[in-house]
Amino acid sequence: MSTALQDIMSLIAKRKIKVPTDKDYILSAAYTDTQEVLKQQPKMQASLINIGAIKNYILRSIPKVDTGGWARYDDTQYTQAAPLNIVYNVAPVILPNNAGFKIETQLNSTNSFYNGILQKVTPGKVNDVYSMVVAFKARTANASRNYMNISMGSTNGTPCDRLSKRLFFGKANSWENYNETFLFYADEDFVANGNQWNISVAGNNDVQIADVIFYIQKTYSGN
Repeated sequence: MSTALQDIMSLIAKRKIKVPTDKDYILSAAYTDTQEVLKQQPKMQASLINIGAIKNYILRSIPKVDTGGWARYDDTQYTQAAPLNIVYNVAPVILPNNAGFKIETQLNSTNSFYNGILQKVTPGKVNDVYSMVVAFKARTANASRNYMNISMGSTNGTPCDRLSKRLFFGKANSWENYNETFLFYADEDFVANGNQWNISVAGNNDVQIADVIFYIQKTYSGN
């Protein structure tokens, strides 16, 4: 130990500074037990600590920050070859998305933003704020007489059913792309129960739906 101390003092005197690497070690000493600190000549245990181990210890000690992030969820059940048929002038149905394909590598969060089994948007915390893109393809036999309504379901708290849009057709018997963006925040009921997107058709012809995609971005993390 004395030789090591002499070497250290020599390096200090010569001002030899080395950039640390993960493979380097530093000398350490610790009291053998908590009572030693009270003694005039306490017993101490010398050891070597790896710089890489110190770095990993510090990184693990830093709480994970739940800030902004994004995810994408694609329905793989209803495609243009096998679309969902929505009957006109009946009660709204769930806009289907089984999340058969999803990208969650950039969530930066402890929870998913959408549950494909329950088909629900699932915010993480109260007061989180999200931007959500709802995209899909649709077609109908009579473009001038039919239109669609999409809206989020409403929980007991936030009136999410006001997140809605009436969508019209440009031409008949042709697949058209729809892409709408909605902003919302999460209250306690939304966090506890999630919410679904609904779609209904008005007019005199059924509508076919396919290739539903949800893109969800958290823009603010609630306190």
